Amino acid sequence: HNKFTLEVLRRADHIYGERVVWMVPDFRFNNADLFDLQQKEAEEAKGDDIFLSSRFGPANIHAGFLTEENDRFLLEYGLKCIDHIVKTLPNLRLLFWCAFFRSHGDFASTQGIYKDLYSTLVRRYPENVLDMRSYMTRSDVLDTKAGGKFWHDKSGHPSADGYRFIHDLALSCGSIPKISTPKKSQRVSCGDAQATYYILGTWSKIAEPMVRQTNGVHAFDVTMGANSWEMFRIIQESDGRRTMLCPTCPSATKSTPRIVPHNDAERCWLLDARQRLDLDGLDVGKPGDVYRVTLSCNMMEQLLEWNKIGHSQTPAFVDTGSYHVVASWHCWETLEMESVSASPGTFMLEVQMTKLKLEFQLLRNDDARQCIYPECEPGQTGTKESRVLGVGAPTAEAAAGNFNAGKGVNWAIEGKLGDVYRLSLYRNPRDLESLRIWWEFVENGPIVSFTDRYFLCGTMNRWGESGEVFELKREENDGAFAIDICITQMPMEFYLLENKLAEMAIHPDKTQCTQFQSHNTVGPDAQIFNRKQQKLMWSIGKAEDDHARIGDIFRIKFKPGDIRMIVSWAKSVARHLL
Repeated sequence: HNKFTLEVLRRADHIYGERVVWMVPDFRFNNADLFDLQQKEAEEAKGDDIFLSSRFGPANIHAGFLTEENDRFLLEYGLKCIDHIVKTLPNLRLLFWCAFFRSHGDFASTQGIYKDLYSTLVRRYPENVLDMRSYMTRSDVLDTKAGGKFWHDKSGHPSADGYRFIHDLALSCGSIPKISTPKKSQRVSCGDAQATYYILGTWSKIAEPMVRQTNGVHAFDVTMGANSWEMFRIIQESDGRRTMLCPTCPSATKSTPRIVPHNDAERCWLLDARQRLDLDGLDVGKPGDVYRVTLSCNMMEQLLEWNKIGHSQTPAFVDTGSYHVVASWHCWETLEMESVSASPGTFMLEVQMTKLKLEFQLLRNDDARQCIYPECEPGQTGTKESRVLGVGAPTAEAAAGNFNAGKGVNWAIEGKLGDVYRLSLYRNPRDLESLRIWWEFVENGPIVSFTDRYFLCGTMNRWGESGEVFELKREENDGAFAIDICITQMPMEFYLLENKLAEMAIHPDKTQCTQFQSHNTVGPDAQIFNRKQQKLMWSIGKAEDDHARIGDIFRIKFKPGDIRMIVSWAKSVARHLL
């Protein structure tokens, strides 16, 4: 109910458009303004006049005014203020952090006006709300009752995980991928009779159309693959727009409540044909069995289910998948292994030891969800003797049960520079859960030349955690490497990685270093922290002379050298010119 809030939101909307998220505070904040608000109510104030020109202070909630009657008045008045704001700023996104915590927690402060309030707010502002439940796993929602990882204290202040979660929520409004979370004009219509539906699964790299049947039902038959599980998502195409539809949690089973528009790669349905204690057993099968996936759409909801409709008609299932190596010597990009025709189920690739070392894991069909990795202690690498985990592992250890299983867990080949090895994978065609990885020395030869590559690692990709890749490209005129980057937060911090290896970081010798202060560029090495355990990185926007604003495009340049390396940046396009 503060005019300052109204003006800040208007200014943000003018500058950033659809990328503004308002984290709506506790409705009881500044309850000392109660009498002034009641006077506004008595005067039947309208429009901007319902807001007060009051000042913010450290005592946001006055204990003497905490009564159920006063709380109810502040809630109703606050809703009237929000109604006015979203009417005048229709692109504004609302994040009801406090209301979620107090509606789902189990504390004294969660009673009264906050009982079931969050669900009421989601229904009241369906076009504007960023529904936190759609971005959380079911266990995250349930854990809120006992505190949960997103909450720092019983007042609902965010923890470090909470702030990262809020940051990711906010950024989700600024990204517009080809298949995206729909904006206000793109809401999913469950009853759209003209919509076409596609299914995108681990069995194929392309989306395949579902067959339209009667009564709003769309169907697709899935042939179970070599892993005895498949993951998939649904795509809705309507009026030329494509929207990805996902369950509300990763590895969801059939009939999971609520299908939401989202672009989170982890949120897939898991059709699991293995024997699992936590499922009813109706889906148990083997590779080659056929399952019919059905999507039922009506005016109120969408429901996705599946049933086994046929058994494998062939005595021996043939795995037609390809296998790829995620390789340290290829900047953690993938290289396809060659199928050995004389030995069905065997794949091989020759590799050479360079300064980039030989660390790797494998993917089936070049799909991170079908990861093959060694069993080893945290922080260690696997050997030829390591047990193989991943796509063929028993249920409890399978990658399908945990989307990030195996992330960063690699085998390592030890050897001398120039050593050539033949890396092999064998997946037994008669027992597809049986996998073997090994390598053999071939020869020592001249090292094949390659050009070093350089990548950004920083707040723009959550220090490498998001998986987004920002590679600098060589400029022909001066031999420098450069990249254009949009400022999405202030300041934007980063260092460089040579060949995308964590132990080959290029960084300043100061923390939060600007290009205007005296410093040395050091590396490549793994020493990205100083003695005080502060990260050594550059910072765009910290110095006023950067003239940086959210939405500006900056060009970052890196000029390598044996004696001196130089990192610099300059604004290339201002936000208002885009």
